[in-house]
Amino acid sequence: MKCDCVKLNLDTQNHEDRVYVIAEAAPDCACESQLVSLHSPHSVRAEETLGRMVCTPMHVHSKRKELKPSFFEHAFSYGLSVQRLELAAHDELASLVVGFLEPKEDRTWLGYVECSCEHLRNLRDESSGMRMFCVYDSGEENNPAHTEIGVSRRIPEADQNEYRRELMRVFGEGVIKNREKLHDGSVLALMPQELQSRPRPKQWLE
Repeated sequence: MKCDCVKLNLDTQNHEDRVYVIAEAAPDCACESQLVSLHSPHSVRAEETLGRMVCTPMHVHSKRKELKPSFFEHAFSYGLSVQRLELAAHDELASLVVGFLEPKEDRTWLGYVECSCEHLRNLRDESSGMRMFCVYDSGEENNPAHTEIGVSRRIPEADQNEYRRELMRVFGEGVIKNREKLHDGSVLALMPQELQSRPRPKQWLE
């Protein structure tokens, strides 16, 4: 019987085992070929670019210019939030970043990492040959470009490090693109000046 992916999406909102519930109800990434959210214009296509915003200190090492391993943690629980960069409007991305920064004064937007949806979907588990990750549209009313990445099946906790390494690799080896590059600086320009000018740690200015 065909899975009702829209209902599945709604029923698992904020569920800490969301990706596993979806994987078991719709195995083999079945919901990729259907709309998961009625706020999405269409399911995520292979040629799309996926981006994830990076902020300090929540996402990066305190002393080194690198992402924390936990940056990809939600791919094993709630679903890893990313943005469809060709689809996302400038103001929607700006609102997203502002939402990250406003709760705490020490938060600063550094930039973003990106990957090809096709490359992500092509990742395979070496031992089983199965897909590692699914990519679902999960558009929101004020952010139709919102998308989620989740593991394609329940995996042992011991295997999660391998999966994280593959995510890091496909997201450009964790190389963070400067915020000025996102939509040619249009996103940064739409942010309040106070948030734009928040100081960045020394290592990110070198």
